[in-house]
Amino acid sequence: FAAAVERAKADLARAFQLRRAIDDSTPDDETARREMLTEIISLTQGASDRLDAEVDRFDELRAMEQNAPELLAGLATRLSALEGRLPGAEATLGGLTATYAPAAVATVLDNPRQAGERLAFARGEMTEGNVEVAAGNRGKAAVAIRGAEEALGQAGQLVDAIDRLGADLADADDKIRAAIPGVVEDITAEYGPIDLWFANAGIAHGGGVDAPDETWAAQWRINVMSHVY
Repeated sequence: FAAAVERAKADLARAFQLRRAIDDSTPDDETARREMLTEIISLTQGASDRLDAEVDRFDELRAMEQNAPELLAGLATRLSALEGRLPGAEATLGGLTATYAPAAVATVLDNPRQAGERLAFARGEMTEGNVEVAAGNRGKAAVAIRGAEEALGQAGQLVDAIDRLGADLADADDKIRAAIPGVVEDITAEYGPIDLWFANAGIAHGGGVDAPDETWAAQWRINVMSHVY
C-alpha cells in the first residue's frame, strides 16, 4: 500500500507539473497541448486506479480478519483435496511420458514438484494463520490466509494442467485415428493402392527386458501399431 501511495504521489506531481506548464506558457502547438492534457488524464486515472485497487485489497483483508477461523477451516479442506489429487496427477503424467514424445509433455513435466512446493507453502501459511488467530492477531492471520489461498490456487492450476493435457492428447489421438481412413482413401484415389508403409516415426526409451511394461506398450503402440492404423 505504501508503494502504491508513493507511486500515486509521483504521478500526481508529474500531472501538476504538466498543468502548470500549460497554464504558465500555453504551447503554440495544439498537438503538444493535447498530448500534455492526455498525459495528465492518464497519470491521474492511473493514480486513482492503483489506490482503489489497494482499498479493495484492504477490504478483503478486513473481511478475512472477521472470518479467519472459518476461512482456515475451508482452506484445510481444499488442501486435503489437492494433496489427494497429486498422486493421481503424477500417475497421469507418468502415463503421458511413456506414451508421447518428450516435447508433447514438456510443459507439465515439473508440475507435480511445483504443486507439491505450493501445497507445502500453503500448509505453512495455514499453520501460521491458526497460531495468529489463537493469539488474537487476526490481521496477521488474514495475511497468512491470503498467502495460503494464492498458493492453493496455483497448485490447483498446476494439477489441472496435467489432466487437461492428458485429455487434449487423447482427443488428438482420436481425431488422428478418425482421419486416417479418409487420408488413405484420398491417397488411393489419387495414386492407386498403397504398396508400402514407411516407418518414419518412433520412440526409443531403452532399458531392454528390464523396462517397465508401460514403456514396452508405448513403443509397440507407436513404433509398430501406428503404421497399422
